Amino acid sequence: MPEGQDVRITAITRPAQDDAETWRSYWRERDMPWRRAPEIGQERQRELAARISRQAGRKTGFPFGGERLSRGDVEWLLAEHDDGRGPLDWSQPEDRGRPGLDLRGADLRGVDLSGLPLARLCGGLHEDAWRNATREELREARIHLEEANLTGAHLEGALLDGAHLEFARLGAAHLEHAHLDFALLDGAYLTGASLNAASLTGASLLGAILNDAHLEDTTLLRARLAGAELGGTHFEGARLREALLAGMRIDGADLERLRAIRADAPVRYRGAWACGAFFNEATVLDDAVLADEREGALSVADVRWGGVNLAVVSWDPVHILGDEVEARDSLSTHGNPKDAATRLAEYRSAVRANRQLAVSLRDQGLNEEADRYFYRAQKLQRQVTLLQAVGAAAHGSWWRRAIRLGSYFFSLFLDALAGYGYRPGRSLVAYICTLTLFAILYHVLSAATGTPLSAVASVALSINSFHGRGFFSGAASGDPVTIAAAVEAIAGLIIEISFIATFTQRFFAR
Repeated sequence: MPEGQDVRITAITRPAQDDAETWRSYWRERDMPWRRAPEIGQERQRELAARISRQAGRKTGFPFGGERLSRGDVEWLLAEHDDGRGPLDWSQPEDRGRPGLDLRGADLRGVDLSGLPLARLCGGLHEDAWRNATREELREARIHLEEANLTGAHLEGALLDGAHLEFARLGAAHLEHAHLDFALLDGAYLTGASLNAASLTGASLLGAILNDAHLEDTTLLRARLAGAELGGTHFEGARLREALLAGMRIDGADLERLRAIRADAPVRYRGAWACGAFFNEATVLDDAVLADEREGALSVADVRWGGVNLAVVSWDPVHILGDEVEARDSLSTHGNPKDAATRLAEYRSAVRANRQLAVSLRDQGLNEEADRYFYRAQKLQRQVTLLQAVGAAAHGSWWRRAIRLGSYFFSLFLDALAGYGYRPGRSLVAYICTLTLFAILYHVLSAATGTPLSAVASVALSINSFHGRGFFSGAASGDPVTIAAAVEAIAGLIIEISFIATFTQRFFAR
């Protein structure tokens, strides 16, 4: 409210029937469709007007600091705002310069404020003010909207720095160009909300639900998004520099604050769930934290990476994506065992997540990082095959089960032998082990047949057999050494093929 403003005390002409629908009709007829509560009494109007009057001319303090307000109070304040001009209309450019309703320090916990026109609401201190404010002034200025219902509310350009919005409902709310720096939005419901060009520097969004929200060109510098649901969220042009998207554990003041609102507030948060989110080349991920060694990593299945620069992210800590962690967990978030269909769907999602990320990394020349996720995708696909085999057995399809099991064991063999082409060292180990084992076998068998071979001769025979000469041995066909040489030749052929495939994969398939 501007200083020196006159606040009118209005006489109430109450509808004949004092019910919600009648009041809605009453306000619609007076061109105030956003109002729905019965108008507050004249005594309450005088009380609110007195608070505004006392604030005029003060340099410190806030008109509603610590005051418990209802929806009716806020509706009346909006109607009388700016000398009766009423609330701002953000769609009108000339309105954007008007001051918003000053509710700094007000207590609106759990109040239904849905659909209200609260553009440019003042619920905190401007940056230049809080830099010089005392800790007590900062605490008093914060508006309290814990568990408030702001569904569909118009909060464009609102000043909500440091605001308490824990577990608030902000579905489809309009927060374009809003200032939410260091705001507390833990557990808030923001599905479908518009936060385009908003500022959320240092904001806490632990466990917040932002599915299908719009955060284009939004600043999320050092924001905490652990446990947040970001499915289908638009991050085109968003600045996520140093943002925390990994899992985390909270304690101390954070836990005490959240438990004071919700006794069942979690202690641990998994990595953010960003499946299906949208990024583009203008999105900034510099130094974003995507994984924590103990608490898990970001989930990224079906993310539209859109050319976002992935080279500025440290991928070394991201050993396993959150999608894989979720798939390998046999229990749901509610602690119930997952059924077979759910587990299969989650493993398939984890396969997609690793492959899609690997392709995006390889497109940007990050081949070593890409190989890591291609390899994990292959291992997860093997688990998909096993689950399909179990499902086929449950439906009595024994031949499908046999095929799936065959594919599973063959995949297991390829992993052990060469890591699907991404672990060439395994082929070298298999080569050395095979030569050594068969050399020992030749030495033992030749001694048993009365024609002992020396250690050098046994090694030479093993090398010759491994590389194919075992197929053309001139010894008697029943000779144990000849049979062993033929077996080694077959093993050698398989290992050589694997080694060539691995070499090709590593050096030519990029």
